[in-house]
This record gives sequence, structure tokens and C-alpha cells, in this order.
Amino acid sequence: MRNRKQEETLQFFTGFVFSLVLTSSAFITGQIRLAGRGSTRCSGRVEVFYSYSWGTVCDDEWDITDANVVCRQLDCGPAISVVGSAHFGQGLGPILLDDVRCSGNENSLTSCAHNGYRKHNCGHGEDAGVVCSESATRLTGSTSCSGRVEIKHDGQWGTVCDNGWDLSDAQVVCTQLSCGSALNATSSAVFGEGTGQIWLDKVNCTGSESALTNCQHSGFGTHTCNHTEDAGVVCSGPVRLAGPGSTRCSGRVEVLFRYTWGTVCDDEWGIADANVVCRQLDCGTALNTTSSAYFGEGDGPIWLDDVRCSGNESSLTSCGHKGQGKHNCGHGEDAGVICSDSVIRLTGSTSCSGRVEINHDGQWGTVCDNGWDLSDAQVVCRQLNCDAALSATSSAASGPGTGQIWLDHVNCTGSESALTNCQHPGFGTHKCNHNQDAGVVCSANFPQPRISISPAGSVTWGQQVNITCSTAAAPLSGTFILLWTLGSFRMNQSSDSNSVTFNIPKVTSDHHGEFRCRYEIKMSNQTFLSSSVNLRVNLPKPNISISSAAEVIWGQQLIITCSVEAAPLSGTFILQKTSGSQQMIQPSVSSSATFNISKVTMNHDGEFKCQYQKRMLSQTLTSPYSDFVRVTVNLPKPLISFSPAAEVTWGQQVTITCSVATAQVHSGTFTLQKTSGSFRMTQSTYYSLSSFFIKTVTLDHDGEFLCHYLSRERYSSVRGDAVRFTVNLERPIISLTSPDGGLVWGPGGAEVTKGYGLSFTCSIDPRYPQGDFSLIFSGSNIRETRPAVKHSASFNFPAAEFEHQGSYSCVYEVTMATRTFSSAQAEPISLALKSSSRVLVSSVICGILLLVLLVSLAVCLGVRGKLCSERFIPSGQNQTPVGEHSEATVSAAMRNRKQEETLQFFTGFVFSLVLTSSTFTTGQIRLAGRVSTRCSGRVEVFYSHSWGTVCDDEWDITDANVVCRQLDCGPAISVVGSALFGQGVGKIWLDDVRCSGNENSLTSCGHNGYEKHNCRHDEDAGVVCSADFPKPSISTGSAKVTWGQQARITCSVSATTFSETFILQKTSGSFRLTQSSVSSSATFNIPKVTLDHDGEFKCQYEKMISSQTFTSPFSNSVRLRVNLPKPSISTGSAEVTWGQQVSITCSVAASPLSGTFILQQTSGSFRLTQSSVSSSATFNIPKVTLDHDGEFKCQYEKMMSSQTFTSPFSNSVRLRVSLERPIISLTSPDGGLVWGPGGAEVTKGYGLSFTCSINPRYPQGDFSLIFSNSNITETRPAVNNSASFNFPAAEFEHQGNYSCVYEVTMATQRFSSDEAEPISLIIKSSSLLLVSSVSSGILLLVLLVSLAVCLGCRRKLCSKQPIPSDQNQMTFQQLNTQDLENDCNDYENIDAFHSVKELEMDEESTSDDDYEEAEPHLRQIIVGVKNYASSEQTFEEDEESTDEDVYVNVDATWKNNVVQAKKCVNEYQ
Repeated sequence: MRNRKQEETLQFFTGFVFSLVLTSSAFITGQIRLAGRGSTRCSGRVEVFYSYSWGTVCDDEWDITDANVVCRQLDCGPAISVVGSAHFGQGLGPILLDDVRCSGNENSLTSCAHNGYRKHNCGHGEDAGVVCSESATRLTGSTSCSGRVEIKHDGQWGTVCDNGWDLSDAQVVCTQLSCGSALNATSSAVFGEGTGQIWLDKVNCTGSESALTNCQHSGFGTHTCNHTEDAGVVCSGPVRLAGPGSTRCSGRVEVLFRYTWGTVCDDEWGIADANVVCRQLDCGTALNTTSSAYFGEGDGPIWLDDVRCSGNESSLTSCGHKGQGKHNCGHGEDAGVICSDSVIRLTGSTSCSGRVEINHDGQWGTVCDNGWDLSDAQVVCRQLNCDAALSATSSAASGPGTGQIWLDHVNCTGSESALTNCQHPGFGTHKCNHNQDAGVVCSANFPQPRISISPAGSVTWGQQVNITCSTAAAPLSGTFILLWTLGSFRMNQSSDSNSVTFNIPKVTSDHHGEFRCRYEIKMSNQTFLSSSVNLRVNLPKPNISISSAAEVIWGQQLIITCSVEAAPLSGTFILQKTSGSQQMIQPSVSSSATFNISKVTMNHDGEFKCQYQKRMLSQTLTSPYSDFVRVTVNLPKPLISFSPAAEVTWGQQVTITCSVATAQVHSGTFTLQKTSGSFRMTQSTYYSLSSFFIKTVTLDHDGEFLCHYLSRERYSSVRGDAVRFTVNLERPIISLTSPDGGLVWGPGGAEVTKGYGLSFTCSIDPRYPQGDFSLIFSGSNIRETRPAVKHSASFNFPAAEFEHQGSYSCVYEVTMATRTFSSAQAEPISLALKSSSRVLVSSVICGILLLVLLVSLAVCLGVRGKLCSERFIPSGQNQTPVGEHSEATVSAAMRNRKQEETLQFFTGFVFSLVLTSSTFTTGQIRLAGRVSTRCSGRVEVFYSHSWGTVCDDEWDITDANVVCRQLDCGPAISVVGSALFGQGVGKIWLDDVRCSGNENSLTSCGHNGYEKHNCRHDEDAGVVCSADFPKPSISTGSAKVTWGQQARITCSVSATTFSETFILQKTSGSFRLTQSSVSSSATFNIPKVTLDHDGEFKCQYEKMISSQTFTSPFSNSVRLRVNLPKPSISTGSAEVTWGQQVSITCSVAASPLSGTFILQQTSGSFRLTQSSVSSSATFNIPKVTLDHDGEFKCQYEKMMSSQTFTSPFSNSVRLRVSLERPIISLTSPDGGLVWGPGGAEVTKGYGLSFTCSINPRYPQGDFSLIFSNSNITETRPAVNNSASFNFPAAEFEHQGNYSCVYEVTMATQRFSSDEAEPISLIIKSSSLLLVSSVSSGILLLVLLVSLAVCLGCRRKLCSKQPIPSDQNQMTFQQLNTQDLENDCNDYENIDAFHSVKELEMDEESTSDDDYEEAEPHLRQIIVGVKNYASSEQTFEEDEESTDEDVYVNVDATWKNNVVQAKKCVNEYQ
């Protein structure tokens, strides 16, 4: 029976071991779990089990409906929120699901629609997660990180009893809730009494558990308390104090953000900020703030900077600051605090060295040095996290304290956890003063020795040098050693102070190099090494001088001398150009060397400096460079010439040529410059000359010009000689009019009737600036000056007198700055005065009457003489004596002769009077009448001593051409009749004139004969000749204008005498503007030009004469170019990541109807066009690539008729395209990887592999693995958008932060991504738990083998010798079943098992003789136990690797096996 029981027992153990092995393989496809940093049973990264492995879910299309299915599947209530972007950390292994689309009614996540297993387009950076409403632990009654502890069990919330409740239990709760460190474990319902269930009592946590329910306790619902004993916690929240020398209430401030601890920068860090930290940590008030990494430099991110607390905030993160992760500092500026509830501190030096002070009864006090030794110091250093003690200082080595002396005669063994736990007489009991204050120097944060040199850096051969080594720690008994890094030079000096000075009286080349200080402490045999300081031994600085002028002309000789004040033996002088490779070397045994350059070229232009070298043994000493001397090599003086001449007229074009007489010029820039003013023109050329074209010279160009030449290599010519350039004004135009119509143009010039008014008008081209006109009368020295009004001036004479007769001309004068420019005189007008025709007529009439009277008188006198001789004396009465008679007859005869002479005189006088007005010749013509001019008016002909008109019968353009040619007035423009210029008086000499056109005079043409006509003066004929209508000029202020700008076009004629109308007309199209003007010009203003105005314009003017309009010929055309406005360009974001969308907007200030916008990259062929009817267009690039990195500019085009108008390019905008961060992951092929709260933990000796990956849309590039603990960067090309970096065996030197950078080369540009989120790698030794498990397995194997041997022997010996039961009992209690019970607790968080995989095992044979007779069951047990040991090892590794991701769903199989095992053991006993 007993044998059968033994066999049954062995069979049970065999099955038990097999079931133990199979418990690790009980997951089925579709099962889910929540994992990751900060995860709980109901919140975390979603993972799915498929094909014997766990994998993550991508967050594409991940929403609350999908999360609800996950939460319901895990029995965690409704979903609170969905999270993506690996919120709970990036997972490992495959990505199993993507684009999950749940309806909400599914029983499991894998029942939802998705792309299929392992079909995805994402990385682990997009792992999805959930936060469900039901959580296993919560805090109530206060804040989210302090309050009464409650847990949920069987769907009900309940409290925890405070029996045995301590800080380790509180730490588990704070860690589970991501609330930082535990500050206090409260009891007696400090946060109020709960209601309902009390679930836990006598909780006993180690502090490392991931959940409170994983700690030892009495069992759910088993307790001996009530709600007045409800337990609570006070957590720090996302803040803690750390660093060497830190305590619970003093240290470096660190905050938790994104599951990572980071530091705070000390910028603006003050007591108000520190008070918030101390209150948040329940450490009282702030005593002091620390800066500059007083508690050591942190690592990881710097989360906060420029913190500004008012002092009333509940947490540090509630204060004002720049933003999470935004800072401008390094870890050398880490901030810290010392709160009032600190128990121990070091002052007077560093955070790990100084005077020891303790806090007792709220007051700080010192410790007396009586009996103070290294054991006491060791306790202080350990209490402050400052590593080992180096020294126990006394006699106030770090300065005397103030206030209380709390401790004296301290006697520590060295193992105490706090100084106050050591033996001492009591607080405040002492026999000393502050001169005996004790201190410590700890090894952590021990200041690196400092080294300084005087004079600093560089010294000259032979100088004295002092090198000082010092340490910032309290004075210790140690040795300072000065070391030369390049040789065997070494100086030692022991010192009880914290510094020593090494003196080198005369430095030589043997001292040239780097020095370092080493500090050795005798009592600890520890060595601290300083950074290095470089001692450079220099030769004296040389001098440099130049023999001739610093400016030389190409081809001259140049001598440069280098020298030193005292040459140390023989050496070498080096003359070197500061730019380029030009160098000359000359050995010298004296203190100087002369360098001769026989013929300078442009290569010698620049700065030269000297250096001196001397060879000493195996070392070359080099002096500093001398000051430099500048050698300027100039090109020859350039020449200047003008074409057509050096004297031109305003408005002419001129070409000015600059040349340099040397063949060495290949390309450069000529500059033409006026010696006064700002005129300057530059022109690049490949030749030795350049011509500058001035299209229209103005008075601004008058002056002296000179040329300058600068070659492409920046060599300059000597300044050229100045040459005078003279600009003259063109001649003005003078014209004459008579408002009263008294002006007639004869062959000798202008003829004005005396007494009539006349007016001279002087005019000039309208482009000239404002000036003055002077009218010059050649017949006298009279000169009248008037200012120009609209480029003309009139000089009026109310009544013409004979003294006005003579030549008249105009001069125009302009004053520019202080200089007056005068034009040449205008072509003169000759003015002749004539008497009035009315006076002439009256004189003729009077003369005729007088002639008649005289003739009558003569007749009368003759008749009377005859009558008198016959009847005068009566014959009878009047007879006179002969003498008297003779005398009377003689008197009468004499009277008759006088009368005849008088008659003859008067007759001649009358004839001469009549003939004085007859100076014209027959056939002469003139133009007269109202508003007539020299070349337009009523046609009059001189015939038979009088002027007469011509009748308009058959009067045509051929007749008019003969008239205009006879008057030298050019061709005829128009023929007029019907007395257009007013009716004439006197005769009508000609009618029916018929000219062939070749006649020299009008009277040579065919006509009816003089005074043969059938018309009246209302048919008087006239002409308008072309000389009165000159071709107008046209000019524009700017030939190029921009859409919307104002444009001005000026039309002008050389001279005008009447009001007239100017017409501006476009050569194509219907554009036409008119403007009346009383001057010689008109300016047309187009306030806003459009594209319709682009083209050629020409001018014409019209003159109205007696209701008839006469038109001038058209001017030359002028081209007006209308440019579209310069567009603007903007982009929503100037920096984008590859694959992002970017929009670039082009706009114009005023859109000219519909048009086309063009977006173009300044380099490359990228070009987009977009039509738009508005003033802007937005170009959308849906996915940017590295090809889009660069500058972009816009252009606008518009089609008008058949012409395309193009705007100038906009300013450019820079688009920077960066790569997204790569993803880094870590695996261990040997299974040695565990993810802990501090990062990845890999067992020493195990292999590990970092994999860097990037989105597959990126082009081929290289990955670089960056190790933060060194400057090592390993680079490998990407294969399928990833690269692996393998480490065959993990070593401690591999410990540190690892990150990835991805680099892509496009053309000649290299693009680099930001570093990937780093992975912190910790190397650990093999786990003790693993060793104990293996040991337990081996022990179990030995026991089972022993049992098998004993049973076999017992069967053989049983019949021979009875065995006492008290000696040979072998109980199964020797098996460590308690370990098995404890192990099963770790699996209470995993879904119930649904299937068990069959395990196939090969039986192993053994050669041991003790097993040859054992039954097959024993061999099965042996194999099972071996597999059990292997299973135990695997289980322990799994337990470590799921440090944070513990899953609470285990089947009851394990417990059933344990219960059955216990029954079997009892039965066996």
C-alpha cells in the first residue's frame, strides 16, 4: 500500500511540475492587456496577443468607441479618454492592428474592423492607449495626490486600515498613482472617515510593488478595525528633492513631466518659489534657495525656467514659467531648496563638504569636535547621500557657526542611518564653543581641483611663471602634484591648506605644453585630478617694416624687413601674406632679415606679417606674428574721353569712355564719378575700357568727371585726372504778335504799323527747369528780364514807335545751386515800323487838293496877267508917263516868275509826298488780317502802288503752296476762304487764280487779270502754312510705371501765339485725351495707370481760327511700359516636417481682374501656376519633401489682348524642411532586458540591440547611434528605413542614454533629424531572485533524487531490516512550498486561461547507477523538476521585465495545484 502511495505521490509531483511549466503559455489569440509607463489595471498602452506574442495597436482612427470596447473587455467600466502618440511609452515587438473601427457593440477588440494583423503604416511612436473610468486605487478627501486611500474590490470601493501602515506602503500608493514620492503615511482617518467596506488591514509593502493589492495583507475584507483608523497618504506630487547632500527636505528640485523627472533652472529662482516647493513637500517653510547646481548637476531634461511664484500656489507647476521644456540654461544652473524641516545640512563649502549642522526643535545648531572622527563623518556623508567620508574636520575648518551647539562627544559606529542615532550626551549638552565646530568632507560632489597660471596662457622665453593648484573643499591634509602632460616634469608639495603655488623662475621650451593638478588625500588614498591648463612659451614678437611707400604701382620694387629685438641664436624668419599661400623664408644668424620683391604684381597686394622660428632639440618654437603692414598695389591711372564732344547741349546724348592702359586687366568694374555731387555710375567689363551712355544730359551733368577702376580681385587704380564737361542750354524761340492786327510779315521781316500794339514771346523746351527770359534789343543796350511762366515769357509794347525798330532776340538763364547757366541767343526777329495807311491816304488827298489849288492858282494868275495888260489902265484917264509905265511893267513880270517857281515847288512836293509810301514792288505778297501770323492770314498782293486781296473762287491747296513757298513758310496746311481772317479793304486784285504749283510767285499763276473779278471782300482768300504748326514734342516723367501709379505725359511746341488744344492719343486703341492751353505745353495726368495704358503715345495740337480748326502733325511716339505690382509672399509656417502639408500664399496689392500666379523655387525646377480672379492665390503642397527646402518667390501674369504682362518677382520666403524624429527601440535577443521605472535594465553579459527606424516614406539615408556618456557616434546606412546596432555582451561602460539621428543627403545639402527620444540603459548584475530560484530548483531536484534513492533502497531492505519510523521519515514539507504560494500571487492580474498548450518533452537518460533500478515515474519527476527549475528562472525574468506592467488575470489552476500538493504531502506523512 505504501509503495502504491509513493507511486501516486510521484505521479502527482510529475503532473504538478508539468502544470507549473504550462502556466506561462496560457494566453490565447485576441486577449488584451494594458501596459507601459504609469499604467494601471484600467489605464495604459493597449496590447493584443496574437501568434504567441504581444503587440501594440496603432492610433490611426483610434477613438472613444474603440476605447469603450477595450474597457468593457477588461471589466474596467466606460472609457474616460483615448490617448495616442505612445502616451504610455513606446511598446516593443510587432504592431498588430491599425485603423481599428469599432461599432461599440463588439465583445473584444479583435472583433472590430481593422486592416488585418501586422498590416499597418505606423511606428511605435503612434501606439494607442486608453484610460478607463474604473481604477483599482484612489485618494479621497483632499487632492489628487493626498487623501484617504481607497481600493476597489468586487465592484465596491473600500478603505484600508492603518494597522502597520508606514511610509513604504504609502510609497506604493504614490507610485501607483504617478504622484511622486511619499511624504507621509497618515493614520486615524486624518482625511475623514470613509464608509462601506474596509478591504485591507495589516498591509506590509516593501516599497517596490506596482500596486497596493500586491503587498502582503490579511486578505480582502479581513480586518480588526473601523473607519476611525482609515489610512491615508501625502504624496509629493510631481516634485522631489535629489542630488548629493540632499535629504527629504533639502536638495535639487526636480519635477515629473511626461513620466520623466527633470530639473529646474535657477534663473529668477527666489524664496517665494522655494516656499511653494517646501509646502508642497510638507517640509515647512523655505530657509534658503540654492543655485548653480549646489546639490550637484542633474541629468535628463530641464523642465522649468524663469519660475515666478507668488508664494500661494499649491504646486510648483502652477507658478508662472516659460513652458514645459523651454529654457536657456544647462544643468550647471540647477536650482535647489533647503526647507525648515530638514534634519541635517552642511554649510560653509559645498553640498557635500562643510560644517555639520542639525535641526532640532526647529532650530539649526552645530556639532562639537570632541571625539569627532571618520566614523562620525561616515554617518553624515551617508545620511546626505554624499558617498564615503574623506575627512572629519575640526576647529571650525569651514568657519564657526552661530546659535545652538546641539551635539558633543558624538560616538558613531559608522553604521547608523542618522547622526542623531549615534551615542551623545544629549541635545544641547556640550563643553565647547563654535571655534570647535565639527565638519566633514565627503567624496561625492568633491570639487575638482582647480589650476591657474600667472601670467595666464602665454609667456615669453625666460619669464617667471607661477602655477597655483587649489580645491574648494575644506582644508585637508593632502598633497598637490603638478604634472606636465607631455613629459616627466613633476613637482610635489604637501599642504594642510586648500592651495599651493608652484614657482618656475625661468621658463624654457621644456615647459611648453599642458599642466594638470592632482590632489591626493592621505587618509583615504583617493586622488582627484583637475582639468588642464596650457602653458605656451613664445619667442618674442618680431617687428616688420617697409622700405618705400605703402602704396606702389604695379611693376615697382618693394623691400620688407623683419627683425626681433634679441635673436636667440640662429633662426628662421618667415614673411607671409595674411591671405593666400604666399610665403618667403630666410634663415638668419642676426636679428633681422630683408625680403626683396623686385617687381610687384597684384598678387602682392595685401597685408604682410613676420614670424620667427627656432629649433630647440625636438621642438620648434614659433614666435607670435608681428603686426602687419599693408601693401597696396594700384593699377595705372585711368583715362577719360567724351563723344561727341566735351561740350554738348541739354538733352543731347553723350558717351563717356573710361580706360586703363594695362594688359593685365582681365575683368573688373569702372566707376564714373562727378567730382562734386552724387552722380556715380558703375559698369562691369571684361576689357580694359568701358563706355557710359547718358541718354539725355541735363545741367546736373555739367562739371568735372573722373574715372576709377577696381579689378575683380579688388585691386584699385590710382584716381584719374578730372576732365571738364560743359552742358549748354539750347536756344530759346522768339515770336512776335500784334493784338491789334498791325503786324505784316514782309520779306525783310516783321512790319508793324506805328501806334499798333505788339508783343514778343520767348519760350523754351518744357523739360528745362524754372529760369528767366531776357529780351535783347540790338538797337540799344536795353535788356529786359522776366521769370518764365510755364516755360515762356511775354514782353508787351502797347504802341509801336519808330524807336522800336531793330532786331530782337531772347536769352534763357537757369540758376542751379550757386551757378547760373545761360543759353545762346534765339534766332533774332527784325522789326520794321511803317506809318498808318489812313495818314497816307489823307496826305495823298491833301496833296491832290493842293495840286488842284495850285493849278487853279496858276491858271488864274496867267489869265489875270493878260487881262491886266489890256484893261488895267484906262486910255483916256490913266495915261502915265513913259517912265512910270515901264516900271510897273517890270514889277509885274518879276511877280509872275516868282509865282511860277512857287507852283513848281508845290507840285514837286505833292508828288514826292505821294511817292514816299510806295516802297513795295508789284507782285509782292503778304498775310494780314485778324489773328494772322507771319505764315497764316489773308492773302494780299501789291499792285499799282497799293495792296489788294485775292478772291477765293477756285482757290485751292496748289495756290496756297505757292503762297507759302513764296513766304518761306513751308508747305501749306490749309486753304481758307470767305474772309476767314477778316475782310480786307481797297482793291480786289486777283480772281480765279490757277497755279500749277511750280510758280515762284502768286502773280505768275494764271488769273483773270488785275482787278477783274466778280466777288466782294467777304470772299477774300487766305492760307495756313506749316511753319505756324510745328511738329510737337512729347515726353514722360518715367517710361516705366507700376499698375496703380500716377503717370504724366507732357506735349509741347517750340512757340505758340494763340490758345490751342493739345491732344494725347494712344497709337493703338481708342484712348484719347484733350487739354486746352494758353502756353506752349500741356501735361496730361493719368492718376492710376492700368494695363490698358501700356503702349505708345503721340501728341497733336489744334488751333481754332474764326471757328475753323487747324491741326498740327503728330509728334514722335513715346513708349509707356506698365508693370504689374510686385507681389507679396507668405507662408503659414516657415519650418515644417517632411510629409507635412504647407500652404504658400501669393498676393498683389490690387488685383487687375483675373490673372495667373506663379510660385517658383529660386533654385531647381519647381514651379506651380494658379489662375485667380481675386488678389491672391494659395498654393498647397500636400506633402513636403526635402526637395522643397529652400527659397520661394511669386510672380503674377496677366494676358491683355495678345500680350502677356509679367510682374517682377516678389521677395523670397525661406521654407525649411526638417526630418521627423526617428524612433529608437531596444531588444535583448538573450532575454536579459527588463523595463524599470528608470528605463531599460539589461543584465551584464547579455546581448542587446538598438534599432533606429524612420517613416518609410523618407529617402535612403544613414542612422547615427549617439551615446550620451561619450563622444562616440556610430553611423550605419539605413536598410528598409531602419538600422540595428548590436552589442554582443552588455558591460557597465555601456550604461547611459542612447538616441538616434537620421541623416539624408540631397544634392549637396545634408539634412539631419532631431535626436530621437532617448532610452536610458542601466546595466545590472544577475538577479539574486533568479539565483535563489535556480538554487531552490536544484535543492528540490536533490531532495527528489534522494527520495527516489531512499524509496528504491527501502524496497530492497525492507524485508531484511525494519526501519524505525522516527529515523527515516521523509516529509514533503522539506520542499519549499511557501515559495510556490508566494509566486502564484504575481499572476493575479491576468485574464482567465482559455487553453493550455500541450508540452512535448523528451525523456532524458542518466548514467547514474543509483537510477538504474528506479521506476519510470522517477525519471519523469527528474525531467519535470529540471523543467520546473527552467520555468522558475523564466518566470523570475518575466517578473522583473514586467516591473510596471503587471497583469491581474490568473486562472485558479495554480492555487488548485498547491492545495492538492499540500494534501498529498499530509497524506504521505
